[in-house]
Amino acid sequence: MIRLVASDMDGTLLNSQKETGRGLKGVIRTLRNRGVLFAAASGRSRGSILSYFDDMPVTVIANNGGAVYLEDGTLLFTGEFPYEKARPVMEAARSASYMHLVLIGVKDTYVQMDEPEEHKIFADFYFNKKVRFVPSLEQVFLTDQIVKISISTGANRQNENRGMKFMQQFADTFSLVLSGDGWVDLTRKGISKGYGLEQVCRHYEIAMEDTIVFGDYLNDLDMLRLTPNSYAMANAHQEVKKACMNVTRFTNNEDGVVRELTNIFGLE
Repeated sequence: MIRLVASDMDGTLLNSQKETGRGLKGVIRTLRNRGVLFAAASGRSRGSILSYFDDMPVTVIANNGGAVYLEDGTLLFTGEFPYEKARPVMEAARSASYMHLVLIGVKDTYVQMDEPEEHKIFADFYFNKKVRFVPSLEQVFLTDQIVKISISTGANRQNENRGMKFMQQFADTFSLVLSGDGWVDLTRKGISKGYGLEQVCRHYEIAMEDTIVFGDYLNDLDMLRLTPNSYAMANAHQEVKKACMNVTRFTNNEDGVVRELTNIFGLE
């Protein structure tokens, strides 16, 4: 019996304009009334994720698993790392002109004020206007628990593989994933969306075979592989489609998740 639905956000639950599909909130309410929980899993921060759900009861797997929150906002887990570990990554990213930094903490998402305007606009759009622009990224380690480093390589994705290859030098101390829209994400070693989903299921005592998971990109693979009820979006990366048991009929721009859940649960 399905007890939990988990979905990625960008490229899955959100369309290309960063909007949720029609009927999503109604589906979540109906599932909740049937005893089925909903978890949003994303590279975004909790604040950015929740801005799409208003007051809906949603479990949040934020920052690619770097922070996990229960429906009531309780922080279940955090994969914080200190500035000493982050510093070499930040220095390396700043050495390449096509890389631009975003730090994601438990409290906020941060971009340095002196970044190019193009990057600031793109980061603000991607994180749904939940970005704080600060004089120094180094200083935020003193006031927040930093759980993820995001590196934008450009909205057109032309440099994402180049950036991923360059950042592989830190693979011994960080988990690295491409998370779509040209982003290279680094979390504490061993942390992923899959790890976050495992924490949620352990807390609620839900077996993996009683979960449904939706995703579209490479940073979703760890959680998609945990369940036999895995769904790659019709617009998903080919590697994601190969790894999943199912592929949705519709894309993220066609309300694919809502339509699939409507069909699976026999909703109107």
